[in-house]
Amino acid sequence: MGVAEFETEVPFDPGKVPIAAVLARTPHGNLHAGLLYRGAEGGRHALHLGWQDNLQETWPLAVLWVTPDDEPELLNLAASYCRLVWATFVETRKFPYALMDEGVSLDEKGGIVLADGAHGLTCATIIIAIFARAGIELVVRDTWPIRKDLDHKFLELAARFTASWHLELLKSEVEAGVKRVHPDEVVAACTCVLPAEFTQARSAADALVAKLDAATI
Repeated sequence: MGVAEFETEVPFDPGKVPIAAVLARTPHGNLHAGLLYRGAEGGRHALHLGWQDNLQETWPLAVLWVTPDDEPELLNLAASYCRLVWATFVETRKFPYALMDEGVSLDEKGGIVLADGAHGLTCATIIIAIFARAGIELVVRDTWPIRKDLDHKFLELAARFTASWHLELLKSEVEAGVKRVHPDEVVAACTCVLPAEFTQARSAADALVAKLDAATI
C-alpha cells in the first residue's frame, strides 16, 4: 500500500518515483486532485484538470502525494501517458469536464474517447483513467454510491464560475444519478490494497483530509 507524504516534508522526487496522485485544498476551500510525474527529460511535472478545457501542468498548492503500490513498469507507463495526454491537449486545447465518466477512456495518443452517454472527466477521474490505461485499476467503481446531497453542494460551488450550458449539463448528470468519485477518495485509494472499494477509500480519505487540514491550519 502506498504511503501519503507532505511534499514540504518529503518532496516528490521524479528520479526515484515516476508518478504520484496528489491532494490539495484550494483557496476556495474545496479539495482538488491531480498527478505529479516524471517528464521525458526526468524532471518534475504536474497534470491536473482544473475545469472544462483547463488541463494544467503546474501545481502551486501544497499537497499530499502518494504512489500506489504496483509494478514499477506500470507506474512508468502511467507517467508516459501523462506526457501523451498533455502533448495532445497542447495541440487541441480541448478536454471536457463532466461527472458522467462511465464509457470514457484514453487512446494510445493520450486523447480522450467518449462512448455514448459519456461526457468527460473530473480532476479525480482523469487520475483513474490514466492509471487504468497503464493497467492499474485504482477503484472498484460499482461499489461507489450515488450521493445527490453532496453533488448538489458541489453544483452550488460550480455555479459561481461555470458557463450556463456547462452547468446545465452537470445538473442533468446529478439528477440522473452519478457515482462520483471525490478527489480525496481517488488519492486515498492509492494508499489501499488495489483496487479499492468505496468503504476502504472513504475511510482512508477521511484520514488523509484530517492530516491535510491539520497541516494547513
